[in-house]
Amino acid sequence: MLFKNGLVFTENCVFENVDILVKDGVFAAVGKDLAADGEEVIDLGGKKVLPGLIDIHTHGCGMKDFCDATPEAYQTMADTYIKAGVTTVCPTSMTLPPEELSHIFKAYAAWVSEDHPGTRLIGINMEGPYLSVPKKGAHVAEYVIGADFDQFMKLYEDSGKRIQLVDVAPEIPGNLEFIEKAKDVCTVSIAHTDGTYDQVMAGYAAGATSTTHLFNAMSVLGYGA
Repeated sequence: MLFKNGLVFTENCVFENVDILVKDGVFAAVGKDLAADGEEVIDLGGKKVLPGLIDIHTHGCGMKDFCDATPEAYQTMADTYIKAGVTTVCPTSMTLPPEELSHIFKAYAAWVSEDHPGTRLIGINMEGPYLSVPKKGAHVAEYVIGADFDQFMKLYEDSGKRIQLVDVAPEIPGNLEFIEKAKDVCTVSIAHTDGTYDQVMAGYAAGATSTTHLFNAMSVLGYGA
């Protein structure tokens, strides 16, 4: 197919009036005045065209949640995200007891091991339970615990080794040691933290490379004299 007369978001980070040639289900060329070469021509009528969006922190949609742990929930999420142009997501878990997270992760692993239409649910963003109670936000305080690497690795195996990101409050005793180990398994993100500047920086020094809820669900900015 040759798509013409569309405003395409290009690598120049602007919308440009260029053509898109698709062959065998993949983008073959993007540019001005492309030849159809026998392909069907579709006039986009000036509509904007963007690459598929990626969301690495999303708990659910379509009245379904990742922690519902059912094939129906996962498929509803995949069907709903794709309608909004979101083609890839990391479904995100809530702070729950480890045994409940195990059940959820196993259900997800079973579902994602097969092909499904819609948005790709490519791996888990594990938001909790290794957080700070004062900055727990919507998470349940009684389920917040210190990070346990052996426990985390069991959950990692339960997920089919699909945990892509784990959130950690670095000021909690033992959490820095966890970050040092977990960084070799997945991305570690500083999140839901009541830590000081020095405590948070220690988390990055230990191996965290991402931040969740920047300037939100964390201690406020402080200014020196």
